[in-house]
Amino acid sequence: MEDFTWGGFAISIVETAIGAALGFGLGLVAFHYQHRREKEAEAEEAREAALDALNRVTQTAGLNIEALANLKLQIIGDLKPEVEVMQKAVEACFDASGVEREAKFQEMKATSEALRSFYQSLTPLPVMPAPDFREFSLVAQKMPALTIYLHRAMSTMHEINEHIRERNTLIAGHALEGANGMTVERFIYYASMLSGIGDYLCKSVDNDLEFFRLSLEQVENYMKAKSNGVGYVSFILVEKAKEALPKENLFPELRNQMTYFDQK
Repeated sequence: MEDFTWGGFAISIVETAIGAALGFGLGLVAFHYQHRREKEAEAEEAREAALDALNRVTQTAGLNIEALANLKLQIIGDLKPEVEVMQKAVEACFDASGVEREAKFQEMKATSEALRSFYQSLTPLPVMPAPDFREFSLVAQKMPALTIYLHRAMSTMHEINEHIRERNTLIAGHALEGANGMTVERFIYYASMLSGIGDYLCKSVDNDLEFFRLSLEQVENYMKAKSNGVGYVSFILVEKAKEALPKENLFPELRNQMTYFDQK
């Protein structure tokens, strides 16, 4: 057994203290490293979730474009000229009076009987829902226009369906009253209402196609430049859907808000 000395005792205390301090320091380093790794993993997980939401935005835009294109090609193209004819006939009837008004009414009635699409009911569009905006807010901050594009696209599509249902109700009412003998005033009412809703549908379908096209292009711009190897969905429209897209730039001011990441 070694002889006890105060010097040796002091050295052992110092060595113990150094070891404890070193162990504590290494523990802190390991803790901070682990914490940083967890934060990085959480950030990457959040980013991948946002990219997944953007992929679903792409699917939403693509499928809804095809639904709108199908409506446009099946009936809107034929409905538009008939709506224009009836709008003019209704205006002429409203502007006339007395004997002339009766003559204009008979002309409008004869015109309406020759129309094929004007009184044809429609099936509401199947709507592919968009992901919640909060799901891709992490990346949407870098392209704020996407929120505008997608919000307008989805709200317009729901409004189109509401107008389709209202139009179908009017057509059913027109048929019922027509079978029981319709007054001149009621005939003009139905013609006016159906003309107005028809005009709305013709314009709104093109508008909505453009809103969804802007959404699709904005997501594609981001994913091509910023996905960093993470796979993304590229929706390829069928040829008929491409044909139905508006040929002109309907909303130049909105398009000017699009972010082009490859230019930065």
